[in-house]
Amino acid sequence: LMSRCTTPRSWAYSSPRASLDALFNPRAIAVYGASSDPTKIGGRPLDFLKGSGYDGPLYPINPKSAEIQGLPAFATVSAVPGPVDMVIVAVPAAGVLAALEDCARKGVGGAVVLSSGFAEVGGAGAQWQQQISALTRRTGMRVVGPNCMGIINVRRRILGTFTPSAAGFGLVPGRISLVSQSGAFGGYCLSLIRQRGLGLNLWITTGNQCDVDFADCVSHYAQDDGTDVIMGYVEAATDKARLIDALALARERGKRIVMMKVGSSEAGAHAAASHTASLAGSDQVYDGLFKQYGVYRARTIDELFDIAYAC
Repeated sequence: LMSRCTTPRSWAYSSPRASLDALFNPRAIAVYGASSDPTKIGGRPLDFLKGSGYDGPLYPINPKSAEIQGLPAFATVSAVPGPVDMVIVAVPAAGVLAALEDCARKGVGGAVVLSSGFAEVGGAGAQWQQQISALTRRTGMRVVGPNCMGIINVRRRILGTFTPSAAGFGLVPGRISLVSQSGAFGGYCLSLIRQRGLGLNLWITTGNQCDVDFADCVSHYAQDDGTDVIMGYVEAATDKARLIDALALARERGKRIVMMKVGSSEAGAHAAASHTASLAGSDQVYDGLFKQYGVYRARTIDELFDIAYAC
């Protein structure tokens, strides 16, 4: 099912990029815009992390409260007494840049921006997203999103997400890691993984990809010893050269890749653009690329899961 190319390796990474370890393996997590209400976007990740058994410190960030969900709260990340590796940002779009600037001053390695209202809506939101991208280039901090569902590491019991599919944890550690550009699709896949009893390792939805993109995640999974199979849902590659690098690395490391690529029709391309704020690109190019690097292209969700399970 999954062919192995035998041509000599002649590729090199298109540009050096900082590791995603701070995002997938944080020693301490803060939630910016944390809420005492576990049903709100700022309350759910904190509630999930408390209930999942994450073994690191948790820091709610909210200047209006001294305590949130039974934990001491801080006005800013800079005010936290200890180091913070990853911050989940759940504040209104207009306040995200200031929150990330605060994170950068603290030396935070990675942030997950759940907030929406950026390039997917245009106008001021698109400008804010450009400013966030500039901040990541200036500071080296890796940022997921904005407009994403978040990140999960099952073995570390990290539920950095607000998707209802993660409620109650119930995830079995395994050898499959999933990356989806669509938050809705990623959340649905999480439900199917639980229903089928499949073992999951890492999970991420990339949203608008102001910094961390689909290729970055494939590359991280390719280098992850806990991952044997990479499941992907891709609408558009922001940097096709980097995607080629990632697929080549995965092939070299013996990882099996099963992907759904959407946006082949004009209507599908428009829908993809609305999700990731980027263009879908030529479907034929992706077909050729997948064949060259031994990627199995699934046409249905059942096929995606059946082939991943078989691998």
